[in-house]
Amino acid sequence: MLSQDIQERVLQDLKELCAIPSIAFAGYDFSHLERSAQRTAQLFEEWGFPQVKVVRNPDLPPGQGGAPAVLAAWGNDASKATILLYAHHDVQPEMRKDLWRTPPFEATLKDGRLYARGAADDKAGILIHAAAANMTMCQDSPPVNLRVIIDGEEEVGSPGLERLLYTHRDFLQCQAVIVADLSNFAPGTPALSASLRGMVAAGVTVRALRQPLHSGLWGGPLPDAALALSKILASLCDDQGQIAVPGIREFAQNPAATNLYSPEVNPSAVAFKNQAGLHATAQLLVAPAEISTSLWQRPALTVTTIEAGQRLTAGNVLLDSAWARISLRLAVGMDWQKALQQLEDHLRKNCPWGLELEFCPEIGANAWQTSTQNPIFQQMLTALNQGYGQNAKIIGSGASIPGAPLFAEIFGEIPVLLTGVEDDFSHAHGENESVNMADVYKAIKSEHLFFNSFKDKI
Repeated sequence: MLSQDIQERVLQDLKELCAIPSIAFAGYDFSHLERSAQRTAQLFEEWGFPQVKVVRNPDLPPGQGGAPAVLAAWGNDASKATILLYAHHDVQPEMRKDLWRTPPFEATLKDGRLYARGAADDKAGILIHAAAANMTMCQDSPPVNLRVIIDGEEEVGSPGLERLLYTHRDFLQCQAVIVADLSNFAPGTPALSASLRGMVAAGVTVRALRQPLHSGLWGGPLPDAALALSKILASLCDDQGQIAVPGIREFAQNPAATNLYSPEVNPSAVAFKNQAGLHATAQLLVAPAEISTSLWQRPALTVTTIEAGQRLTAGNVLLDSAWARISLRLAVGMDWQKALQQLEDHLRKNCPWGLELEFCPEIGANAWQTSTQNPIFQQMLTALNQGYGQNAKIIGSGASIPGAPLFAEIFGEIPVLLTGVEDDFSHAHGENESVNMADVYKAIKSEHLFFNSFKDKI
């Protein structure tokens, strides 16, 4: 187990990082991204890294590829393996403030969990890397060289990451990558993720009028933009809630076969519904035996935002326009650009009454999967087993990390190891996000053991 001093230091540093609302979404104060990057860089220096710098794509604005990232290096022995450590310091917006039981940017420790926006996703990942590196590199004759990149725009699709990786490729050159941004199988039970879904997203605006009108004086003969948008969104799925978009629907109906995952990782329907907070009368959209397949191997469409007027100032108005943002998670084998085109074609085909439809796509990323038989993958499994004192599960993830396929593209077909400390109670991206601190400490120990496993490889 980690010493009490290291545990307390990690907790305090994590609290400090979580106090910074480092949100890369449009409309937020980007000065917090700068504060977060500078504090992250300072932390790596305090944990012993001799080379640390804040970098960016200077010609791009924050949120569109220009947010600050942090690079660090420790060790330069050509006879030893170099491991690249990835995490991100940007976070999701706090969502509905009134639903938080503790202030989202004042980290609160309760019953062993630290509650704050970004605690699990992904500022814990930063501290896991920093502390594990310190434990390893302060030894006599450390067995590895370490490189670090802490992304500042992961939550908005990492639009500048590819360019940063190419720009600093020589500095970051490595033989393996650890991405500490995913989840465990359960609290206290570690996991190593062997696959990720891809993701694309787009905004869609429906326009009917030049300006809003009195609904009593004009309603009836004229089309309602909000109703039109509702009809369009309803066309995305069938009556059973399954994707109805041609080209995308086929991947949902016929997921690729795989034997990547550990047996018995499909959750029980009762536990899954309870952890999700599904209302008592609501039904699952898949058979209980297909929950993990649906999450990891099939595409999923989600309407993340709908805007048609303002709730607090709603009047009797026939709206001129309505807007929604649609997120599409992609299965292995799908091309994100082709999927975007299929989505746009479907939306335009189903836009009623001759209304104008504007489609604004965002950058996307394809799905990714790895070989679980790679020796370095197996080294990490062993380290997790030892660090947690529990057998690690090989799972998939329905989430998307744009960097995962990029690392293999830029540095060669190197192993990308997907770890993390989120769990089913973390509520990442939602209100009351939290992280189990006991698992943070076990993750640090596991990563340290993984680094030390290279002693036999020198």
